[in-house]
Amino acid sequence: MIKHEKEYVLKVEKEESLSFVESLKKMNINFIKKEGNFLEFDLIGVDPSIANTLRRIIISEVPSIAAEKILVYKNSGDVPEEILANRIGLIPVLRDPECVHDLSEKKFTLKVKNKENKVLSVYSNDIEGEENFFKPNVLLTKLGPKQEIHLEIFCNINIGKDHAKYSPVSPATYRLMPSIKIGEIYDEEAIKLASLFPEGVIGLNNENGRIKAYVKGPRKDFVSREVLRYNEFDNKVWIGREVNHFIFTIESIFMDSLIILQRAISILIKKAEKLKNDILKRDD
Repeated sequence: MIKHEKEYVLKVEKEESLSFVESLKKMNINFIKKEGNFLEFDLIGVDPSIANTLRRIIISEVPSIAAEKILVYKNSGDVPEEILANRIGLIPVLRDPECVHDLSEKKFTLKVKNKENKVLSVYSNDIEGEENFFKPNVLLTKLGPKQEIHLEIFCNINIGKDHAKYSPVSPATYRLMPSIKIGEIYDEEAIKLASLFPEGVIGLNNENGRIKAYVKGPRKDFVSREVLRYNEFDNKVWIGREVNHFIFTIESIFMDSLIILQRAISILIKKAEKLKNDILKRDD
């Protein structure tokens, strides 16, 4: 129990710590929303260490493709070679690494000369090679009149632990599920209570001609604790977070976010098996 300075009580749901194996057996995944590359799901019944491990694997250990080696033959533009190479390395590659073969043999060329009397923008669309390999419309550099650029690009498969450009996701975050409990709150107090939370968290019902507040959507709350400022809600509203219930959000760069999650879980299982075998060998 955590006490506020106004003697307002924040209730936090608690569970006993579980062993790693027991925690994995209790793990449950509920998919909430999937739109394009965005995925929201609930991870329930695991220790925070496992939730954080899964997040870190998603970010840094699921392989993806990026430009690695860049040979610059000519660059008379204003952007230095090292900065240009870094920008090219960060262009999202529109390929699943498990579906690409002989990547070492693929060569891409960027050769542009500004023949006009105005500034020319150079985009990822100007890279020649396999069609639709790089994400289009990514600005790389600008060339003044008579300036030119000529370089070759080679890609490889790696993981975000080696370099952030290989991370298959943009944001990958989680937060604990909010826990909100309220007493009997009616009429003006009910309307005021609803206004102290994000829209959709507290609902209002008509009960025998009176307006009654109820908890409608706790997952929409971010536990701002704004309600703690008002004495009239002392001992009527309890807020906190549910331990071992995590709201995950993933937005992938290109690959299907469900596939990324599946591969991350497979990597987690392999790591757990390796750890178990190493411990057993040490005991022997």
